[in-house]
Amino acid sequence: MAVTPDACDGQPFRIILPEQKRLRRAFDGVAAAAGLDFEKPSPRASLGYLVDKKREIESLVACELRADAALDWLADGTASLAIVGADMLAEYQAINPRASLKPVLTLERICCCSLWIAAKPEINIRNINDLEGMRLASAYPALLQQLLQQNGTQPASILPQKGNVEATLAVNRADAILEVVETGASLKANGLEKKLKVFNSCAVLVRSHTPFSAANESLTQKLGDRLKGAQETCQPPQQPDIILF
Repeated sequence: MAVTPDACDGQPFRIILPEQKRLRRAFDGVAAAAGLDFEKPSPRASLGYLVDKKREIESLVACELRADAALDWLADGTASLAIVGADMLAEYQAINPRASLKPVLTLERICCCSLWIAAKPEINIRNINDLEGMRLASAYPALLQQLLQQNGTQPASILPQKGNVEATLAVNRADAILEVVETGASLKANGLEKKLKVFNSCAVLVRSHTPFSAANESLTQKLGDRLKGAQETCQPPQQPDIILF
C-alpha cells in the first residue's frame, strides 16, 4: 500500500497529472526517466498514486484532469500540485488574477511550444498595434485581451474558439488568430503564416496557495529536483525568438 504525505487543512497532499495527450506523453517520458510511475488500482479508477520506484519520495495521491480543472483544484485547495502547460496557467491567471498560483518548477524541455499571432500572408502584422480594429480568435481570449490592453490596442472583437482555430480564418470569422504552434505544419496546411510570437510555453509544476507542512515542502523539493534532472534526457528547446508577453 502506498504511503501518502501529511494532509494539509484536512485534504490529502494530491498532485494532478495532465490529461491532455501531448503534454501527458511528454510528461510520462520524463517521469519514467525520473523513476516515477502513475499507478491505479484499476483502469477505470478516478484516483491513483504517483509512485517513486526508487522509494526515496513518498507516494502521492494522483488524479488526471484537464488543465482548467486542475488549476481550479489548486485554487480551492483540493490539490496541492499540478503539472500543466505554462500557456494554460497564463490564461487561467488572466481570468482569475486572485488565484495566487505559483509555478515552482519550469520544465523547459517538456512540451515546448509557442503562442503566435497568425494570419493569411497578405495580412500585414509587424507589431501588436497592427491588430487594432481586427477581428481576432483564440483558445486564449483572456490572455490575448490582457496583451492587447497592456499595449493600448483595441481589436474589433475577440472570439473565444477552442479547437480548429484556423477555421475561423477560412470562413472569414476572424482576421488573425492567437494559436499554439509547435512545428507550424498546421498553419502551413491552412495557408497561414506566423506573424508575431507572443509567448513561449512548456510544462510547469504549479503549487496551491495553501501553506505546506515542512514535510510536504521537502517532498515538493525532492519531486522537483527529480523531474528537473530527468528532463535533461529530453531534446533541448530551440532558441526563443523575441516575445511580447
